[in-house]
Amino acid sequence: MAIVGNGYNSESNKAAVIVINLETGEPIQELVLDTSDAYSDSAKPNGLGPLYFVSYPGKPRNKSNQYDRAYAGDLQGNLWVFDLEGSDVSTGIKVINQGSDTSGTPLFTAKDSGGERQPITVYPLVVKHPLNYGYLVHFGTGALFATDDLSSKVGNSIYAIWDDWVDNSHGGLPTARTSTVQDSELNEVKLKEETVTVKDGSDNPMDVLVKELDDANNSAIDWKLNTGTHRGWRIDLNDGSEVTDSERAWQPAFTAYGGDTVKAIAYNTITYLDEGTATICKTPGNKAVSWSLAFNGSDATIGLPQSGVLDINQDNNVTEADRKIKNASGDYMLQTINLIAGFTTLDPDDGSLGGGGILQNPTPLQLHEPPNCTGPSCPTPPPTTRTACRTVSQLTASSGGGVSPTTIERCSYFSSWTELK
Repeated sequence: MAIVGNGYNSESNKAAVIVINLETGEPIQELVLDTSDAYSDSAKPNGLGPLYFVSYPGKPRNKSNQYDRAYAGDLQGNLWVFDLEGSDVSTGIKVINQGSDTSGTPLFTAKDSGGERQPITVYPLVVKHPLNYGYLVHFGTGALFATDDLSSKVGNSIYAIWDDWVDNSHGGLPTARTSTVQDSELNEVKLKEETVTVKDGSDNPMDVLVKELDDANNSAIDWKLNTGTHRGWRIDLNDGSEVTDSERAWQPAFTAYGGDTVKAIAYNTITYLDEGTATICKTPGNKAVSWSLAFNGSDATIGLPQSGVLDINQDNNVTEADRKIKNASGDYMLQTINLIAGFTTLDPDDGSLGGGGILQNPTPLQLHEPPNCTGPSCPTPPPTTRTACRTVSQLTASSGGGVSPTTIERCSYFSSWTELK
């Protein structure tokens, strides 16, 4: 049995989860979400993306490969939670908090400051909540698979949403909540950019543009228990300027490791700088800026330990040297606030990379053109799928505190799907 989303840009403009018999290839169930259009607009494209599966804690070892809960986002910004524990052929998969409407309600709906829906086009990363009540669901927004996406001005964000719908028998709150998380219940985390000077691997000064937590304008999260306000946090990628209007978290969140076994939740984002004059036949594509961002997975307002997870000085090691920042007196001192990321740029003419260093030491990034490209300057033959690949140095800490880089290739494939049924 396979459980999949119906894919983006479905023929019905609906999101649905589909259960497939792997022996016959026939659908066993298709659960259409939000049949009443309370959380989506049937006049606009929609569809459900890939699912992330979790098991409840305390499951016997002989059942450790059985999943109880699944999460997925749709193109209109809804984050859905599915109950797999009690599912069988007769009952099928259910939406958590189903209520009287069999299609249920989402855990959260992502919107920008102007009320525009933020597309979720990646699977979420689900971890145990830091208070050990339920789960924390990490994901970013932003679409990058249709031609119109290049000119989209929807502001995008990075989210951590508390799944406090888990009941007490499965490690949740004494009384599980049933209401959809509201934007007013999220702690807004702000970042700031500045150029800092570190020492490279040869002990020479090196200027790097970084993002840091804006401590003066941030406050620690206050989780909503008997008191408290927050059921998660958000980090807006759009700061209102023309340059960053289209910044999007185009890849799934992942766990990044650094020195002293430091672990963080990390993202890659991408921004097109000249999208307003973009032509889809241009190769290798529009000039772009890519950021790597890493946050404390329990509370994004808390800085990472001083060893961090980002190779700021590009010496293929995550050490204190990455956080020794030159101060006004000319001394290199350990950074006391959270150093987030460096950045790279993609040159529109030769595809070369420049700028500051990041964890993912990228190779030239190529966005192939969509198959409907026409004209003498189009690739021949046009590819059927657009891909973006980069070589990643995955830095993993050993038990002795050292860091060893492992090279892997991280690729994203962009295509448009239709419903399976």
